[in-house]
Amino acid sequence: MPHVREQIRNTVATLLSGIAGGRVYTSRVYPLEVLPAVGIFANSEISTQDPNLAAARLNREVDLVIEIAAEAISDVDATVDVIASSVESALAANPTLSGIAVDVTLTGTTIEIEDSGDIPLAFARLTYRAWYRTTAANPDAAI
Repeated sequence: MPHVREQIRNTVATLLSGIAGGRVYTSRVYPLEVLPAVGIFANSEISTQDPNLAAARLNREVDLVIEIAAEAISDVDATVDVIASSVESALAANPTLSGIAVDVTLTGTTIEIEDSGDIPLAFARLTYRAWYRTTAANPDAAI
């Protein structure tokens, strides 16, 4: 079974599969030939041992980034906001990611334009904090 972080990314991808024309990827490297597209990846994680339990159980908080990429044309802000709204609604409707996480909360959004390639691109990055638990010995099973 994959690490719970991967299970979280995959579950989020399933929840978001109906947006951006189905172009939802669970990697920080994904094709930008057809836009808009959505990438899902984990940036960092904090783990602490639960002091109230004898067994080595970890409370984990992973910063999950959902990156929306769109061609930066005249209506790009509206395009990005529509997709961001769909992302926020989907995750708010399932804040435990079907039981894998204890909770998932939006912590911030950044939007920027990159004009260094053939076409200018807009990126909206929604950062979520996903809180989950595992044992120290088995990071592949959420508890």
